[in-house]
Amino acid sequence: MTAEELEGALGVLPRTSYAYTPTPLEECPRLSQALGGPRILIKRDDLTGLAFGGNKARHMEFRIGDAMAKGCDMFINTNHWVSNNARFIAAACAKVGMKYIFVARGTKERPFKGNLLLQHLLGATFHYLESYNRDEADAYCRKLAEKARKDGYTPYVSSDEPLNHYAGTLGYMECALELAQQVQSQAIPVTKIFLVAGSSMAGILLGSKLVGLPWEVTGVWAGDRENVEEQIVSYSRQCQKLLELPSSIEPNEANVLFGYVGEGYTIPTPECIEAIQLVARTEAIILDPNYTGKAMAAMLDHIRKGMITSRDTVVFIHTGGTPELFSHADSLVV
Repeated sequence: MTAEELEGALGVLPRTSYAYTPTPLEECPRLSQALGGPRILIKRDDLTGLAFGGNKARHMEFRIGDAMAKGCDMFINTNHWVSNNARFIAAACAKVGMKYIFVARGTKERPFKGNLLLQHLLGATFHYLESYNRDEADAYCRKLAEKARKDGYTPYVSSDEPLNHYAGTLGYMECALELAQQVQSQAIPVTKIFLVAGSSMAGILLGSKLVGLPWEVTGVWAGDRENVEEQIVSYSRQCQKLLELPSSIEPNEANVLFGYVGEGYTIPTPECIEAIQLVARTEAIILDPNYTGKAMAAMLDHIRKGMITSRDTVVFIHTGGTPELFSHADSLVV
């Protein structure tokens, strides 16, 4: 499959325009020097421009496009209280004038800072659940949708929409093509890609496979979801079916590292904190403690153990998440 054919397949889907793309591909010479090689570049998807930026800007183009194509005027979403995804939905809805309701799981006595604060500023309506249980939250969202319909709204219940699960894969197939153009135009011999494991990784992996890019893609589990390898395969198969693609990701192609999550999701490890500080102090690039800090810690560990050598050229995809940095100030000041 050619890049043009993949672009054409993606181009038929309903979408809105949010992300400032192409995002920069930034050389990191001081970080490389501090580690004794390899050549390191960071794909700055933290600079996508929507409400502090991040990977979800690419996702939202398809999700809000789908909601608008279905005539919806309300978006109902549930997620963990620290959710970057929820922040992006609030921002995307504000841009198109769509009412947004966020059912926040695990929010008992949580302070309004980080992503919760930004959603408040963006006009979200909040419903707080003490439980973290997804099924309970999904049922709560459906009850809200029933009431909304009686009130004359046409709600888009995110957790019941298939695109909720694989919009990120669609967006990051396009990102794979964008990255390929950047490295080819600069004759950069990329061998390895590191990023957080999830739907964005699925898009990079599937996009690069479809157009024959020789990249070794590694995802790092942040502890935010179970069965992430199975989900990556599932996302790719759903995209294959939707776009009638010639192939999808096979189970043995999803290379995910599980040893860097530490005590759990949203709890930064010492290695994560060290990675955040090192990248900030060598390249003035700010990572986050929930996702990209842990992914960078994994990449640094592989470099220090010689699994990535001075002969390699590695691209780290910075998927954003920086608003939650301020929720971890006490942990980061060490």
